Amino acid sequence: WIWDAVSGAYVDSGFSALPDTIAGCIHAPATAEVGQTIVVKAVDENGKPTEWEAADMASGGGQWGIDMSSREPDMILEFDEAVQYIMVDSIDGNAIDAKEIAILWEHPAGVDGAAPSYFRFNNAVASVFNDTTNLLSNFNLSGSLFASSTEESTSIIRVKKITDSVYQQQYISKKQNAGSNTGLINNPYFDVYRNSLGNTSIKQLVVYQVVKIQPGTKVSIWIK
Repeated sequence: WIWDAVSGAYVDSGFSALPDTIAGCIHAPATAEVGQTIVVKAVDENGKPTEWEAADMASGGGQWGIDMSSREPDMILEFDEAVQYIMVDSIDGNAIDAKEIAILWEHPAGVDGAAPSYFRFNNAVASVFNDTTNLLSNFNLSGSLFASSTEESTSIIRVKKITDSVYQQQYISKKQNAGSNTGLINNPYFDVYRNSLGNTSIKQLVVYQVVKIQPGTKVSIWIK
């Protein structure tokens, strides 16, 4: 109903009443997850939105969905001998199909880890560690990722899908050689990595370390 100044009364406007809930006003996307937001997926030649989709929110550098402080890891790897690389594509027999992965890497005290380290997140399961055909997101960390120290060194590596073809990365080092990777010492490192693989998820984690992953190393992995 609207006010008609001529008749001095409210008259029927002919418009249908609004839905009782906000959900009744939203028709796309058809499904979403709690905590997601709606973003424009496509526009026409005039810039008018024509398609929408649900996406994880990114605010002030990103909002991580995995709370490493309150949730037990999905997998813990501990090493009794040195190994060149690890490849993880399943946890407890279940194939990984993740939008987010968090890694807590604990390097033993007094063991040198000064060498390039490579963290790769693939959209398909590779059979060899150096296959980058299906690479979604990666960290190529040169220098001292895990420096020799009298104390245990700890690093956190995170990767999260923001929307199609956009992955956010974070790297935090608690102990690191001051001569390498200047600016990353004890500070968060953020990057938005774009790829051309479309709407995909993380299927595999590959970690390769030039000087080998040393005995006493502990790797905790969370997935979402």
